[in-house]
Order: sequence, then structure tokens, then C-alpha cells
Amino acid sequence: PLHEEDRMAQTGAVSFDAGTFEVFGALLNGAALYPVKKETLLDAKQFAAFLREQRITTMWLTSPLFNQLAAKDAGMFGTLRHLIIGGDALVPHIVSKVKQASPSLSLWNGYGPTENTTFSTSFLIDREYS
Repeated sequence: PLHEEDRMAQTGAVSFDAGTFEVFGALLNGAALYPVKKETLLDAKQFAAFLREQRITTMWLTSPLFNQLAAKDAGMFGTLRHLIIGGDALVPHIVSKVKQASPSLSLWNGYGPTENTTFSTSFLIDREYS
């Protein structure tokens, strides 16, 4: 769900298929869009500060980047309401670690090959998986 009060981080390049979700998802629903500099995105400490300072509520990340960031700071996503991760297989123990650190966070597995659409299907991860 996206609403006027939401603040979306733009983590993907405009030419990347997920950019359609970030740009149009935010702007067509009246939400604010916050582009993230590459240097900030790849540094867990800087990115955590960006999420807090900009009061980001919704974001999409590739699974490998999510894994990398979560390994450094599983609690960095605690200020978000919704985090969509996808583009590759999820690692259950990393997802569980983030869920434990941020119990109110809605984690979504967003899946869909580029040829089809940005997200063909999504799944709310509402419990821990092994």
C-alpha cells in the first residue's frame, strides 16, 4: 500500500525495471520520492542514517543488496513500514534476523521477471522460515 504520507527511497537506477515501481508507485499515489546516492546506498551506516533522516516508509531492494546491508545492521530497516526484496532467492536466516530486529516491518518478497512486469507476484513474509 502506498499513500500520500509515504516516503519512498529510490534505490534503483531509472533504467532498471524496479524503477517503475519506485518512481510511478510513489508519484502516482502522491507519495514523496527520495533518490539515494550510490555511495550512500552501498554503505550500511550512511544508508541507515539516510533512512532515519528522510523518514523513509517504503523501499525496494535487490536480495543481494538486502543481504549485504542486513548482515552489517539488521535493525537498520526499523523505521520503514514496508520493505520489498526480490530479484533473487531470499536467504531465510537473514530475513528472519531482520524480522526479529524490526517486528513491525512488513517484509515482502516481490518477484517478477523483467520481461513480464516489475512484480508479477508478491508475498508478505509474515513469519520466520527455515
